[in-house]
Amino acid sequence: MTKEEYIEKYQHLLKDHWAHPAVGEGWIPLIAKLTSMINNKIEDIKKYNDSWLENEVITADKHESNKKLAEKFKIVQIKEKFGGLRFYIEGTDYKEHKEIHAWIQFAEIMADGLCEGCGTNQALGVTSGWMRTICQPCAIEIDKGDVWMSKEDRKKQIEEYKLNNNK
Repeated sequence: MTKEEYIEKYQHLLKDHWAHPAVGEGWIPLIAKLTSMINNKIEDIKKYNDSWLENEVITADKHESNKKLAEKFKIVQIKEKFGGLRFYIEGTDYKEHKEIHAWIQFAEIMADGLCEGCGTNQALGVTSGWMRTICQPCAIEIDKGDVWMSKEDRKKQIEEYKLNNNK
């Protein structure tokens, strides 16, 4: 799925043009899966929320919380920040819909192990300057090959810095 296909499919969940994914194509499948899970949850609520209340599967408070989610949920922004995925939403209360927030956290963690450019999980590194999680071939493709560093080397560099500056 491309960014354009994602936007077309999930336009109803995107608050405005700022919510369009501002990430590389490599993370789009992950973002699409996350959004699909959220969309399915909302569609189930729209379809079953009243019957869940009638059959005492949920409380009146949960019914109202679900109703608010179905009516007001929006994706506010999807972006890369400091080399990681950020997925911002509104219209949901963490206490009432923990699973949605857990899915988002999981996707953000998973993105840390995927190249933002192509989606591979092999030979990942970061670029200096604008931090990106990216494989070396993608870094070279965007003219950042000279400032690319493997994640292992970056961890060593940080540890050395900590050792040298904590004396």
